[in-house]
Amino acid sequence: MKNKKEIIKELERLNESKLIKIQNSDNERRIFINRDDVFNIWGSEDKKVLNPFNDYTYEWLNSFLYNVIDLLNSSNFDDLEELKETINENIYEWADNEVDIYTADLTKWLSHNNGNVFYLEEAAKEGNTENILGIAQYKAIEELFYNALVCLMNYLNLMNYLNDNCVGEK
Repeated sequence: MKNKKEIIKELERLNESKLIKIQNSDNERRIFINRDDVFNIWGSEDKKVLNPFNDYTYEWLNSFLYNVIDLLNSSNFDDLEELKETINENIYEWADNEVDIYTADLTKWLSHNNGNVFYLEEAAKEGNTENILGIAQYKAIEELFYNALVCLMNYLNLMNYLNDNCVGEK
């Protein structure tokens, strides 16, 4: 496995972001500084992580990467498969921590993107109407985190492959 410090450094680089003011509004939007690299890893439609029409996906990817970096800083792993399993075990808690607690914030999320209605419908199918908006948002975050994990592992495996096959190159 690539050196843990190198992986952390790369994830920190990819997660560098800033908030920008949206023109003619009081709202801000997160953008990634190294957006080309971030989009190559998480940005195509089939990867189902970053959606340029859904600002929440940027916030959630940022949070996911912070959680992975914290996990790497606090634990040791023998290989990428062990790292993947540990991330997978933590996604429930990480996603739960991201869910908005105020109804106003949840309704703002729901109305932000028409695609969010899908998660509301999924939550309704479960039959639990108590905190249905929170459950819907949790489902959206959980899906994004699992998809982000798949993309992350593909990227880390590629980094390892390139590292193993490019000895002496920087």
